[in-house]
Amino acid sequence: MQPTNPDQFTEKAWEAIARTPDIAKAAQQQQIETEHLMKALLEQEGLAISIFAKCGINVERLRERTKQFI
Repeated sequence: MQPTNPDQFTEKAWEAIARTPDIAKAAQQQQIETEHLMKALLEQEGLAISIFAKCGINVERLRERTKQFI
């Protein structure tokens, strides 16, 4: 089930959620999966990037691995 109420999310989170169908379509995939949301979050400069960076995760490598997985 896809979220339909943007008031339940931050602006950045909703932008990422709204972007996931485009990412799936660009990858010629019919289903939206968590990796599509991950890619959308990693394309933003926001909280997700900050959290990964603070955890010592190489964000650029994570972006590339997510792209490869999709």
